[in-house]
Amino acid sequence: MTRDGDSGERRGWIEMLPKNIFLDRVEELADEIHDDILKAARELLKTEAVDLEKYEDDFLLPKLFLTSYASRMYRHWSPPMGILNRYKNEIEKMEAVL
Repeated sequence: MTRDGDSGERRGWIEMLPKNIFLDRVEELADEIHDDILKAARELLKTEAVDLEKYEDDFLLPKLFLTSYASRMYRHWSPPMGILNRYKNEIEKMEAVL
């Protein structure tokens, strides 16, 4: 039983996010960025920012690109600084598990 007397999936005054909905939303966001990742990679190759001749035929450059892309998404999706500070511990806990 919760504060509001509801025996459903609630914690305090906030409705709890069910696991399946969390996973569905992660999948939706992953699908959303999939095409953008490929588009960004193609756009990068059109520039002189990357010299392919400097890299062997391995996964180093794609990993560097994806690291750069993840950094971009961090800036794009991060909440404003005040809210980000409030969730910093949550982000760090998730990073520790990943």
